[in-house]
Amino acid sequence: MAEHKKTIPFTGLLALLVCLTLAAVILGLRYGSVSLSLRQIWQGILKTDPAAAESQIFWIVRLPHVAGCLLAGTALAISGVLLQ
Repeated sequence: MAEHKKTIPFTGLLALLVCLTLAAVILGLRYGSVSLSLRQIWQGILKTDPAAAESQIFWIVRLPHVAGCLLAGTALAISGVLLQ
């Protein structure tokens, strides 16, 4: 008789991976040598004040870094799929 293994449904796994990715993005935007609060990140997204140091940290350093990491991870995943 074949044993039935309990598996996570595909939609549940996909939802878990999306949540983990969003958590990694938030942590990447929030923490660094200067920690930004969630309020500062949200204000940086909505109101761009070029004079504010937090805004410059967010737009010039952290957002491009996180976006580059997401693109690199996506490219590695796609290349892994293509090599199989």
